[in-house]
Amino acid sequence: MADEQIGEYTVTRNIGRGGFGKVVEAKAPDGKRVAIKILHANLVEDSRVVERFFREALILAKLEHSAIPRVYHFGPSGDSYYLVQEFVEGDDLGVVLARGPIMMDEAVRHLDHLLDALHYAHERGIIHRDLKPRNIIITPDRELKILDFGIAKIMGGINLTAPGTVAATLAYGSPEQLTGKELDGRSDVFTAAILLWEFLNCEPPFRSERTKPMDRIQDHLAWLQGEKAPLTSLMGEVPEWLADWYQKATRPPDQRFVSAAAARDALQRDRTEMALPILSMPDDQRPQTVSDRVGIGAGPMTWITLGLVVVTLLIAVFLAGKML
Repeated sequence: MADEQIGEYTVTRNIGRGGFGKVVEAKAPDGKRVAIKILHANLVEDSRVVERFFREALILAKLEHSAIPRVYHFGPSGDSYYLVQEFVEGDDLGVVLARGPIMMDEAVRHLDHLLDALHYAHERGIIHRDLKPRNIIITPDRELKILDFGIAKIMGGINLTAPGTVAATLAYGSPEQLTGKELDGRSDVFTAAILLWEFLNCEPPFRSERTKPMDRIQDHLAWLQGEKAPLTSLMGEVPEWLADWYQKATRPPDQRFVSAAAARDALQRDRTEMALPILSMPDDQRPQTVSDRVGIGAGPMTWITLGLVVVTLLIAVFLAGKML
């Protein structure tokens, strides 16, 4: 595959494959690294697949946000079609979380950036509908990028999802997605809240253990409609204001934040009023214990506190000796 030409781009390596196509890294004539998504040749005869592929290109071409990779070019190549995007270096969120949970303030920063990007897309009539760890990249400079708008829905436009199918990854789908109701930006807000839980806990709040698709959907719907564990159940380290935000973001649509913008405004307001004490740090410096993760470290106040404890103990020992 290396050195193969796709249009004016020279392929350098394979990145991955999916149900609709494969992704390769390539070099542009000016030396810029790009990612190219190539539709599987055996799907070209399916007009719905081709329409979805080109719709993704048209969707992305409209978006210019720091969290959304840019589209440079798309068109036919041999017996297939391809889409050229900005190359995003980094690990997907699943890989990042395999190394451990994300620090609290960094999780909130990622959530803020995600909501900002969603608001930007929603303002342009686009709902993502398939946010999940595999579709989120954390770059080496610890920024968040959203990938794969392949099943994104243009509000008020044609729905290319086949009847009777769920346009979402089950563990991250909103109640309205799983029941086939009309969607708006609040669905993406719900999924952003599920991702916040996963940022802090390395796994979503619910995942069915059953194997049959319909059983798993029923289990997930039962969880969505039942009493959900609060965010504060995660080792007791989550501040109440963030737990309240999560609770509101995961309510039924009519009780949820009305938009990604409203969700982000609430997050920023509450975060400003109650500043987070935990600082971000590189992966190789992340604390390993729960006490470290909640911000207990060897700062000046900690040493002063320890000193006072030691002095108090020494005085107690002295007085006990005097009384003998």
